[in-house]
Amino acid sequence: MKEIQERNVDAYIYLMKLDPEKWTLLHDGSHRHGIMTTNISETLNSVLKKVRVLPLKALVELIFNKLVKYFHQHHEEAENCVHPFPTRIFDKFLRIEMKSREHKVTTYNPR
Repeated sequence: MKEIQERNVDAYIYLMKLDPEKWTLLHDGSHRHGIMTTNISETLNSVLKKVRVLPLKALVELIFNKLVKYFHQHHEEAENCVHPFPTRIFDKFLRIEMKSREHKVTTYNPR
């Protein structure tokens, strides 16, 4: 928030008036399970990438089955989550942490 405030005070004021649950993943109470997309067209486009040429009945059935599978997977992941972050984010943190252990600091004094 500090960075937003420094970059654009009007944006900061606007966001502070809103409920953080509505615009941040941090304060969502785990209701979105790590999903930040709220635009239905983005969701449908990801589902329908290569199947737009199918007949309508097959297309509707495919959408239904893919969405059921998608929500089931994310529900299972959320139910089994043992840390406060979505699994792929937590895994990224772990990879970065492991890489940081290999960092070496070398002092250099030109005098």
